[in-house]
Amino acid sequence: MIVGPSQSICSTQITILLSGTATGLGVSGIWSCSGTGSFVPGSMNLNTSYAFNAADVIAGIVVFTLSSINNAPCPVVFDYLSVLIFKPPIVSAGQSQVICSITTSISLNGTVNGSNGLGVWTYNGTGALTAPSSNLNNTYLLSEGDRLGGILVFTLTSGSNGACPSTANTSSLTIKSIALVYAGPDQQICSSAPVINLNGMITGVTNTGAWIAMGPGNIAPSYSTLNSYYMISPIEMDNGSTYFILTSTNNDICPVVSDTMKVSILKMPKINLQRDTSLCELQGSISLNPQVSGFMGTPLWSSTGTGSFFPTINSIPNKYYISEADVQLGRIQISLKSDKNSVCAIVESVMNVQIFQSAHADFSASSYSIIIPSDPIIFSNSSKNSSAFHWDFGDGSTSTLVNPSHLYVNAAFFRVQLIALNSYQCNDTSFKIILVTSDIRFPNAFTPNPNFASGGVYDIRDNSNDVFFPLTDGVAEFDLSIFNRWGELIFKSTDVHIGWDGYFNGKLCQQDAYVWKANVKFIDGREYSKVGSLTLIR
Repeated sequence: MIVGPSQSICSTQITILLSGTATGLGVSGIWSCSGTGSFVPGSMNLNTSYAFNAADVIAGIVVFTLSSINNAPCPVVFDYLSVLIFKPPIVSAGQSQVICSITTSISLNGTVNGSNGLGVWTYNGTGALTAPSSNLNNTYLLSEGDRLGGILVFTLTSGSNGACPSTANTSSLTIKSIALVYAGPDQQICSSAPVINLNGMITGVTNTGAWIAMGPGNIAPSYSTLNSYYMISPIEMDNGSTYFILTSTNNDICPVVSDTMKVSILKMPKINLQRDTSLCELQGSISLNPQVSGFMGTPLWSSTGTGSFFPTINSIPNKYYISEADVQLGRIQISLKSDKNSVCAIVESVMNVQIFQSAHADFSASSYSIIIPSDPIIFSNSSKNSSAFHWDFGDGSTSTLVNPSHLYVNAAFFRVQLIALNSYQCNDTSFKIILVTSDIRFPNAFTPNPNFASGGVYDIRDNSNDVFFPLTDGVAEFDLSIFNRWGELIFKSTDVHIGWDGYFNGKLCQQDAYVWKANVKFIDGREYSKVGSLTLIR
């Protein structure tokens, strides 16, 4: 009896074809088995089928025996055939998962019942497993591409399946992209436009969000409207800045995401230039000290004239130096502008400046060095643009004449000052130095006071001529002697301020000719010895 080789089948195969061969005259065979299934069409057919039942599958093996019949008196002959029954593996790839894109790894927990519990993981992502793919319990590291969002599929496929085909099971990983929140770029606004436009953007797991204002103002039309506007409060204007936070809402499994925007508030520049003014030509410049506040940007000075600003056209405070052309124009405008104000508008302030021609004082003297006693010095006035004059001759004397003359009676350096005035009060001053040195000169006659003796004290400005004294100044040493015609010494003085009053021994001298002798030393070292005659007239 021949039944063929043993076989392996999968439990999903419900029948098996049995083919036996019997040799010998009239010999036949009969099938029997260890299972509880059924032969179709029957066990007496050498070529028959066997239908497996559940008990066979549980047993996992059925042994088939083909026994000879109709072979007496010979003994029965047997042949055996074994059929191994493999159950198809039961594979589970685990539960599907939903994660946020901030997650960097997930756990894979698969099971394989049957096929020796072996399996292999495959996936459609670009990440990597931390252990070999045959490890049913594994960890998957997400790549940057995976975390952009979408669905990954993980497949667990059984291995060593025997006669059964491989079995696979899948689980999915849904990746929710974390919200990308952008409150917008930091802004700069000017206090003159106190409305801030809010233009937020949210993408990813959600596109909804809510604004948080760090100031006391209000957001309209609502805090949940990404494109809104905000009315700035005075407090924020004073502080110079405010902040806004945009926070994502409806984030599913992802965490809340926020972004902050800063708004810098530049105060509108203010310029208060001084009032319109005037200046005299000889002042030469005008000081500029404007009051400024707010964001000035770049201060920029300009004028309608041709003068210059110092130190620069961008300096505060500043000074403007007038030009000759400005003087001829007689009027210019000076302006200060706040330029390059970022988001604030340009602001300008203007002042008018009237420029008056100044008087120009100048004069000359008939002499700049004299020896007294001398004739008066004549001063020649060459001033321009002048209508009035004030002279100071340096010795306490003054004049308002155009071309005055002046007699100096004292030896010294005298600083002569001329102030030239005009109707605009634009005055000018000129100075000259006069050097006055001294000589000594005696009169040749005098008329004593017949009523009393004065003691020789005199006033140089007294024109009574009742004391004999010299005209001089700057005397350091003085010795005056007077003799009568007989050579008798009748008067002597060592004080240049004491002259002869015409008396001798308390009596008025007679009218006659007298001789005087003087020894004089001046403060500059010059010395004189002079002799002369005088006539006393009664």
